Amino acid sequence: MEWEFVKESRKIGNETLYKLNEENTMVRKLLEFDHEAAVYMSERIVEKETAIEKVHRVTTVEAIKIHG
Repeated sequence: MEWEFVKESRKIGNETLYKLNEENTMVRKLLEFDHEAAVYMSERIVEKETAIEKVHRVTTVEAIKIHG
């Protein structure tokens, strides 16, 4: 069975170049999943960095109050 995940794009000399077959339903679904996973991970990273910044601000403010 041929899955047709890739298709020929062009030939250079004796070499054949291939690219993803974005007409294939499975390839489209995998690309959608990849995009959603990247968005999800980016959001988690931003949330984590924001939480770290908040802790740093609170710690800095408390240090100023103590030494102020």
